Amino acid sequence: MWTTLAYTHAVAPHRFLQVVDGTYTLAGFLPVGANRVSLFSGLRPGERRESLRMEPWKARVREVCAAAPGAAPLLDQVRDFEQSRFAGYRAVHLRRLRHGPVVFLGDAAHSMTPHLGQGANLALLDAYILSRELLHQPAGVPLTEAADRYAALRRSRQQFYFLITTALSPLFQSGVPSLTTLRNLTLPWLPRVPWIGAEMAHTVTGFKSGFFGRSIAILAI
Repeated sequence: MWTTLAYTHAVAPHRFLQVVDGTYTLAGFLPVGANRVSLFSGLRPGERRESLRMEPWKARVREVCAAAPGAAPLLDQVRDFEQSRFAGYRAVHLRRLRHGPVVFLGDAAHSMTPHLGQGANLALLDAYILSRELLHQPAGVPLTEAADRYAALRRSRQQFYFLITTALSPLFQSGVPSLTTLRNLTLPWLPRVPWIGAEMAHTVTGFKSGFFGRSIAILAI
């Protein structure tokens, strides 16, 4: 649930805040420029706009303020749920990254659940690889060949990240106590295991091409 508001003296225009508690609480605010701030609050599974209309606005205000300290001055500008916008996300993975003269990259090619935080990272790598292939394209050769090379280079990596984010979704979003306990107990320790920690680091840099493959040389000019 998003609401874009004018920032107040209590919220600096450059300040970003995101608070996450378990799998059910998400709230914060994000500067968007022009002295405006987007206030956001995650909805619990099953919540819909119709049911929120029946919930007292002040109850939601108290809930958001408890999760995101500093949000109160922003929420004072909101009268009810009608001033908010509702957005969800879904996983999309294109089988082809080029269709005729159109090349897909970033979220247009592989929008994923946000648990790895790799959306912007993968989009930058997509743009870099595409620009490199276009730069090295010989004169007189159709640009579609450069686009096809880009698609071939990025396909395995995009498939890997799509699969792993899909697999992690139940672990990060489920409210099942056993899964929540497993996540909370194991995740802080996994980076300390030498091989697993190294693989996790390569994963969040965007260079993994499979569960056992990675390549940094792909960025060589």
